[in-house]
Amino acid sequence: MAASNTSPGVFGAPWEGDNKIVIGIDIGTHNSGAAFVYLSKGAQPLIHRVASWPGQAAIDWQSKIPTIVLYDANMRPLSIGAEAVWPGVQEGAEGQRWSRAMNFKLQPPPESLKSHQSLWLDVGVNPSPQNGASLKQVYSDYLKYLLVHTEAAFRERVLDAGRVWASLVPTMELIITHPSGWGAHEQALLRLAAVEAGYGNTDQATANINFLSEAEAAVHFYMHHSGSSLKYNVQAGTSFLVCDIGISTTVINICTVESTRPMLKMKHHCSSACNQIQLKDGHIYLHAYADHSGIQTGSKAIDRELEQYLRRAFTDAGLPNDRTEEYTKNAVQDFEKTTKYRFSDTNVDYRINLGNARHLTDSTLRVRRGTMTLPGALVKSFFDPCIQEVLKGVDQQIQGIHAPFILLLGGLGDNPYLRQEFKRRYEPQGSSLPLPGDSTSKAYALGALLWSTITALPNLNTLNNQPQQTGNTTQFYDPCLSRSYGFETSIPYDYASHEGRYITTNPSGIKVVQGKWLEFIHKDKPLDQNTVIKKPVALAFSAPRLEPSVFELTLYSYCGSDLLEGFRESFRISVDLTPMTGALEPRIGLYGVINWHIGFDICLNYQVDGFHAEVQWQEQGEIQTSSITTRPQDV
Repeated sequence: MAASNTSPGVFGAPWEGDNKIVIGIDIGTHNSGAAFVYLSKGAQPLIHRVASWPGQAAIDWQSKIPTIVLYDANMRPLSIGAEAVWPGVQEGAEGQRWSRAMNFKLQPPPESLKSHQSLWLDVGVNPSPQNGASLKQVYSDYLKYLLVHTEAAFRERVLDAGRVWASLVPTMELIITHPSGWGAHEQALLRLAAVEAGYGNTDQATANINFLSEAEAAVHFYMHHSGSSLKYNVQAGTSFLVCDIGISTTVINICTVESTRPMLKMKHHCSSACNQIQLKDGHIYLHAYADHSGIQTGSKAIDRELEQYLRRAFTDAGLPNDRTEEYTKNAVQDFEKTTKYRFSDTNVDYRINLGNARHLTDSTLRVRRGTMTLPGALVKSFFDPCIQEVLKGVDQQIQGIHAPFILLLGGLGDNPYLRQEFKRRYEPQGSSLPLPGDSTSKAYALGALLWSTITALPNLNTLNNQPQQTGNTTQFYDPCLSRSYGFETSIPYDYASHEGRYITTNPSGIKVVQGKWLEFIHKDKPLDQNTVIKKPVALAFSAPRLEPSVFELTLYSYCGSDLLEGFRESFRISVDLTPMTGALEPRIGLYGVINWHIGFDICLNYQVDGFHAEVQWQEQGEIQTSSITTRPQDV
C-alpha cells in the first residue's frame, strides 16, 4: 500500500496554543517507528513520519526500523536499528565480544527500577549476562537513537528548523505507545529511560512524557485515515477489535467507546486469557500481560512455511547443501520484501529471486535464470496456517461481544489476502474492516500524535470537526482506568473469621489483621478531570513524637471486576509526618493507655499524566498542606 510520510488536513482546525514539538514513538518487539508534529500558532498541524533511517532505503514500508541495539564488550552501543543487522556488522559481532539486545520489549521490568539487573542478550552473538545492559539502559540508548533521527527529519521538513528545534526542545512532549496491560511500573521505566535519552528533564517528565495504549492509538489512526465511513459511524457503545499481527507475536485487544463528546473516550476489556505469545526459533514462549490476548503465530510463521518448502524442493532436486542454504536464505528475504505483503490472488503466479543464481534454470523447480515462480495456490498454503491461528484467536476474543469494526495492524495488516479472509469470516457476523489510506505497519506512532493533538485542540470535536460545547466538565479515559485502584487496610480481629491469620496490636491496644481491600477508583468508570479523591488516615503513637517520621502507603491496582487473585502494587506513597508535629493530640485508649493521635487526608488528583498527590491536615483550626512522594512500585 502506498503511504505518505505526512498526514495533512486531518485536524480541520489551526493550532492556537503556544508553539511546541510533539513526538510519537512506537517501540515494537521487532520494529519501531517515530513521527512528529510541529504545532505552530495559527497553522494547521501536520504530522510527519520519520521515514529515513541509516542502513536502509527511505521507502514507504521502511518507515519502521529494527528494534535492536548492538553493544561492544564495555556495553557501549555500536550500532542500532538497520545497521545492527547488516551482514558485515553481524560477521564482525560474531568475532568480537559484542552483544545484541533484541526482543527487550518482552522483558518485564525489574521489581525496582533502580536495579542494574542485566538483560539477557541475543545468544546468537554473546549470551553472557555478566556483560549485559540493564533494561533501562537499552531503552535509553534506543530512544536516544530515535530522537537523533527524529531531529534530522525535523530539520529537513521545517523552515528555520535549527532555531525552532533549539528553542522548543526543552518543552518538547513525547507520547509513547505500549501494550494495554502495561501500567505505572512500565511507564516509570520508560520515563526514566526517556529522560536519560534527552527527552526533557526529571522535573518535566510527568507532564511532558505521556503514554497511550496501542489499541487506542490504533483506533485514532483508523478514525483519521479511513475516510468518513468510520468517523461518522462511531457512537457510545461501539466496540473495536484491534488485531496486531507482528513478526512473531499477534496481539488482540477489544475496546469500547464510552462517549464521543467532548472527545473520544474508550475503555478496554480485560481478557480472560491475558497472554502474549512469542514465536522464536520454532518454539512458543509465553509472556504474561494484562488486558489483551495473544495467539501462537505471527508473520514469521509464513516465512517458515516457505523456508521448509524450499529446503525440500532444493534437496529433492539434488542441489548441494551450501547452495540449498544460500538460495533458501535469499529467496525468503526477497519474499519478505515483496510477495508476502502483495499476495492476494490464488490464480496469479508470484516470483521470488534466489540471489546469485542467474546460471540456474530448472523446469522442475520452476526456476528460470535464478528466479522461481510460485503458483498462487502454493503461496496460499504458506499463509493459511498462520491466518487460521489468527482467526481462531479472534473468534475466542470476540465471543459474546459485537464488534462492528475490526482493525488490522502490523506488518501483515496491509496484506490483501488476510483482509479477504477476515471479511469472509466476519462480515456475515456484522463486522466491517475499514481500509486505511496509509500503511498500518507503524500506525501507533501516528495514532499517538493524533490523540495528543486532538485532545489539546480546544475547538475540535474528535469525530466530526464541529466546535465543542463550552462550559462542560471535560472527562478523559486513561488506559490505567482499565484497572481498579485501592489500598490495603486493617480490620479488628475476629476469631471466627480470622483463625490462622497474622495478628498485630495497634497503639490503642486493639488486635487487628491486615488485608482488607479498600477501593477508591473502580475500573471502567472515567473520572472528571481534576477530581480529588481523599483517603483519610488516622495514626496513633505511644509517645508525643512522630516516630517513625515517614508514613508509607501502597496503592494497589486490580484488573478484574470482583475480588479475585491478580492484585499488583502500582504506587508507593510516602508522607513526611514532620510538618504535622503540632497537630498531635493525646487521647485515652483501651485499658486507659494514653496515645497521641494524628489524622490527615491523602488527596489524589488523577489526571491524564498520572497521579498528583498532597496531604492535608488541620492544625489550630486551619487546613495545612504538604507534598507527597509517589513512587511506582519498589522504585
